[in-house]
Amino acid sequence: TDESETSVLTLESRVRPIRIRVITVLDGTAMFTRRLEIENLSDKYMNISRLSVIGGGVETLDKGRLGYDEKPDEIYSIGYFDSDKWGKEGFFNWHKLMSGVTCVDTRFGRDRFRHPLVFIRNNLTGKIWTAQLGWSGGCRFTVDCNAQPDGDSHLSFKAEITSHNPMYVLAPNEVFTTPEVHIGLVSGGLDDAVNQMHSHVRKSVLNMPEADGSDLLVGAGMGAEHDMGVESTKVFIERFADLGAEVFIVDAGWVCPPDKQTCWGEYNGINVPDMERYPNGIGEIVDYCHEKGMKFGLWVEPEMVNPQSELYKKHPDWVLNFPTRERELQRENESILFENQKVVDVNMEHEVKKSFIEYSMSVIISR
Repeated sequence: TDESETSVLTLESRVRPIRIRVITVLDGTAMFTRRLEIENLSDKYMNISRLSVIGGGVETLDKGRLGYDEKPDEIYSIGYFDSDKWGKEGFFNWHKLMSGVTCVDTRFGRDRFRHPLVFIRNNLTGKIWTAQLGWSGGCRFTVDCNAQPDGDSHLSFKAEITSHNPMYVLAPNEVFTTPEVHIGLVSGGLDDAVNQMHSHVRKSVLNMPEADGSDLLVGAGMGAEHDMGVESTKVFIERFADLGAEVFIVDAGWVCPPDKQTCWGEYNGINVPDMERYPNGIGEIVDYCHEKGMKFGLWVEPEMVNPQSELYKKHPDWVLNFPTRERELQRENESILFENQKVVDVNMEHEVKKSFIEYSMSVIISR
């Protein structure tokens, strides 16, 4: 197109009946997109057991030309989100990239809260490479840093999908398209690299109808770690409105009595605002939010239910359970079988449905 360039490199194996198209898209930002199309040319099923979307050399650094002969382990740094745990997703840090192989894993074999993104910084030249995978499953970034005290330093990189084997079974003549990796290079600081990635995402990722970016609003909110009373909530709304927020979100705790909001997991399955907490109904909060020019968001978890709730006691058969296995709780809750339409109707007849119809909510936030 006028705004992007696409190249397609077609590779066909002489050993296996398989064809791979390496598709690279340049969109005018400092980033590019890479994906693979893997085609099974045979009349038999074929297993995919390992899958790297991109891999190869990044740079060879002549330290002598830069006048650098110090410690090789100080040439590069790697940045990523340290924790894969809930509530710690934003713990980003830079680390020394030691000579050898460094891997950053997400989701598969780990908890699911680490964002699939890494930065590699050349501390001598100020260049930063950025890479992230458009993938919600398991993946691994591997960086091989061959930095020696004498001679050149070599840096290579690989972004791959990880899972149990086989990862995927290709049917005869089937074409499988891999997740995309978004990768680029900037000369500057971390903010420059992040801003270039954001520009690329807005231009080339959130431009699809199913990923419409028009409602990517500036959001703010409050949750169970704060006093969630009516007056306190109104103060939060006022402060966030002053800061330019466009949507205000009430997090978990709105179904709990005062002083019990941190026990919100015990109240799953109610989905009705606590009348002691909101004597005039939660609509008072919604209206005040709208008066301040913001949209209103509400956290719900309709797919979970606590065993102590009335819903669970009345309908234990509505809960996901395998007859041959012992029931297992997740955060003191069990999952609801939403394949049953009656379950959906009952679960939606309370606050979830009311929030859309009576309160004219613009958004609803679910986990």
